[in-house]
Amino acid sequence: MEVFIALVALTIGAVAGFIAGRIWSVRHDQTAALTRQLDATHAEYSQYQNQIDQHFHKTAELINNLTHTYSEIHQHLSEGAQRLSKRTLAKTPIEQNFLQPNETTPTLESKVPLNNAIEAPRDYAPKNNNEPRTLPENLAVNSPTDLDTTTPPRPPTHRH
Repeated sequence: MEVFIALVALTIGAVAGFIAGRIWSVRHDQTAALTRQLDATHAEYSQYQNQIDQHFHKTAELINNLTHTYSEIHQHLSEGAQRLSKRTLAKTPIEQNFLQPNETTPTLESKVPLNNAIEAPRDYAPKNNNEPRTLPENLAVNSPTDLDTTTPPRPPTHRH
């Protein structure tokens, strides 16, 4: 009987050890899979950040080239205007004409008379001089005590 109990205990221990080993193996496999997935995601993120850095570096380089090219075009036009034009406008550098105006520099004038000039929209409707205003013009509020805010306004009475 003692041998039987020892064999049963040994069998139960072996089965428990086998089950524990399988559970640990599955968890270890899941942990390893998650670790591989995390490493792959980190590599993708690093590659994405590298692409962003390259994009902005290339954009800055192109903007600098554009600025330089614009400056060269501006200088070319200025020299051509000074050399080729007979007008007095071309006798001074273009930069001076546009950046430092003086009395000889031509100015742009509006062809629209000032009384018909376009103005920003108003947040109220304009009224003619003979139309009544929303508030009477003779309403004078000299101090905050002139406004009686202590008593609430009465509701209108309706008579039928």
